[in-house]
Amino acid sequence: MDDHQAGTVIEIPELVVSAMWAHAQTAVPDEACGLLAGRDSAVRMAYCLTNIAASPSRYTVDPTGHFGALQHAERNGWDLIGVFHSHPHGPAVPSATDIAGALEPGWHYLILGFAGRRRGELRAYRIREGAAWEEDVVTTNRRFASCS
Repeated sequence: MDDHQAGTVIEIPELVVSAMWAHAQTAVPDEACGLLAGRDSAVRMAYCLTNIAASPSRYTVDPTGHFGALQHAERNGWDLIGVFHSHPHGPAVPSATDIAGALEPGWHYLILGFAGRRRGELRAYRIREGAAWEEDVVTTNRRFASCS
């Protein structure tokens, strides 16, 4: 792990986390996906979007939803800072497909792994140049929008 990779943290409101889990459950048996908006490493909004791949092992964010999320985020003074998706049948660890598809090196990549449980584990990663390293996830009680 490089020095710039050590000790990274993402902050996310508990309401946003709950909305992501609810979205993931509705997508079973397929992976769910969405985008994250905020500033730097502080999430303020999750956009629960359609996985147009409709697959249990990969996701593709709907481009129309992506554009809508970008417009909404910009209107609120936020940036798109990451993506989340679920692993409905496995752990919250990036797959080779996840790593190969991570095209935004500055983004946070959150994975909800629940393997059939109602709520399992949420883990966050940075992925760059074919390498992934885990970030700490800090949940807060801040009141921001949860999922649109």
